[in-house]
Amino acid sequence: MAFWTQTGAMTGSGTGSASTSTLAPPTGVTASAPVGATSVTVTWAAPATGVAPAGYQVFRTDTATGTAVAGCGTSVTSPVTATSCVDGSVPDGTYRYAVLALRTGWTATSADSNPVTVQQSVATATALTSSGSPSLVGQSVTFTATVSAATGTPTGAVVFRNGGVAISCTGGSQTLSSGVATCVVAFGTSGTRSITAAYAASAPFTASTSPALSQVVNQQTQTISFTSTAPSGATVGGTTYSVAASASSALAVTFSSATPAVCTVSGSTVTFVGAGTCTVLADQAGNAAYAAAPQRSQSFAVVKAAQTLSFTSAAPTGATMGDAAFTVAATSSSGLAVTFSSATPSVCTVSASTVSYVAAGTCTVNADQAGNAGYNAAPRITQSFLVAAAPNAPSNLQVSGSATSATATWTSVAGYTYECQNTNGGSTPLPTGWTACSPGVVFTPKSGQQTFWVRGLRGSVVTDVASVAFKP
Repeated sequence: MAFWTQTGAMTGSGTGSASTSTLAPPTGVTASAPVGATSVTVTWAAPATGVAPAGYQVFRTDTATGTAVAGCGTSVTSPVTATSCVDGSVPDGTYRYAVLALRTGWTATSADSNPVTVQQSVATATALTSSGSPSLVGQSVTFTATVSAATGTPTGAVVFRNGGVAISCTGGSQTLSSGVATCVVAFGTSGTRSITAAYAASAPFTASTSPALSQVVNQQTQTISFTSTAPSGATVGGTTYSVAASASSALAVTFSSATPAVCTVSGSTVTFVGAGTCTVLADQAGNAAYAAAPQRSQSFAVVKAAQTLSFTSAAPTGATMGDAAFTVAATSSSGLAVTFSSATPSVCTVSASTVSYVAAGTCTVNADQAGNAGYNAAPRITQSFLVAAAPNAPSNLQVSGSATSATATWTSVAGYTYECQNTNGGSTPLPTGWTACSPGVVFTPKSGQQTFWVRGLRGSVVTDVASVAFKP
């Protein structure tokens, strides 16, 4: 664009000379706006040739509609003289800028700038991932939240939630770094969690929350190991066994008996009550963190116990036919009842614990205990003693005295009582005529020839009768 200038004085009329020049347009127009800003910075270069512009007017054109408006508050009458300006309060949209050089009514328009987008707020999207699902109780899990936007990289913080409740992360960083935040946590109980990550917004980036992530947390498994050795040679009623076991979870192990007829369990004490195979069960029921452990068992043999017998009654001394029955007694080390029998039934018989004499000789009583589920039969023991025969008729019978008083004597045998009677002449004793007497008995004799009779008694045994004839 050309214009003229006066180069000399000019008076009146006549001729003169003039020079011409060009008003060139600005170049290198550039527009920029930070993300979330509402203003655009426009810069350009002054014309490199021609005359210098008196100022510049800036225009902003909406690329969507083609509508152009003045920018930076400029106009023909209110230009800017610098080679940059800030166009404020620009609505959201995409624009191109052009700069008009002005000089005394002449203009020169630049080429359009690069497109520039103005966006006061930037929408974000949050995505959430887990380092592993399912996980185990007590196992660390890392949740990773990635916050993205169409333009720019969001900054700020992310809150991780479990079912809407903020998680206390034990590791990771909840502050975005390159759009990424992490949370490390170990859950103390099993179950399914609904995890979300919420970006809290940081201008110009808007808040966003991830879709819920299902995190499955399973109980940990555990195993049981016996730490005590099964006993060898366990016997019924013998020394108890203290069983022990440990769980990999360190939780307490409980014990029970699978064979209560053979062994019983109280706490950790195993008692042997019968012969057979004893099986001890070990269990751990688990808790919120651990599933129940597979049951373990420990089996071993329990044999019958031996037992012995002992007589607690003393064998009678001086047993004689006719004596009262003897009560035998014995005990077993097992505490089981002892039974008795006669090894010499021709001499003595046994009923329960009563020993009766049937003939003179050696009486042998057997003691037995047959055993039961817990005890073997006891070795038989015996107790023997002599049973003497009843004595013959009393010996050394003599009668002496007068017609009014006589004395009878004979040899007394221990354990016997005696009966006497006196008859006329040689008459035999009457069955009902016997009266108790003892050696040295004094009686009134009959007149004339008579006979004195005496017999011994021991229980039900009656000796033969002794007699002596005499005449006072």
